[in-house]
Amino acid sequence: MTTRFRFFPPRFFYFLTLLSATSTVHANEWQQQSVPMVGVQNYFMERCIEFGAGKKVEFSFSSQHAVNFDVHYHPGNSIAFKIKKDNINALSDEFTSEAVSNYCFTWSNPADVGSDWNIQLKYRVVTQ
Repeated sequence: MTTRFRFFPPRFFYFLTLLSATSTVHANEWQQQSVPMVGVQNYFMERCIEFGAGKKVEFSFSSQHAVNFDVHYHPGNSIAFKIKKDNINALSDEFTSEAVSNYCFTWSNPADVGSDWNIQLKYRVVTQ
């Protein structure tokens, strides 16, 4: 197990999986979520959303503290990153989904910051 998981017992990951259950996204409608973060180094949180193949997804997020961020999915037994950025407080970007899959927006805390906070996520599927 990598160090980014060292703070949590295995059953916590089952709980996270339940929290990040697939959502239905309607084209062109902005969806918003508040994502809780803990001020402990290596803490991470993700939101996984199913998108169809070839869908253009626009998104943005803002964070009180710098975070490492990625969007990824799992083709077969691997991991494929669509976007990966380190030490950022905000980002507006887009990607096109490769296949029908859960795409995970993931934030990790690169440093102890001393307090908890929320990240604000906004996303939508754009009709092409």
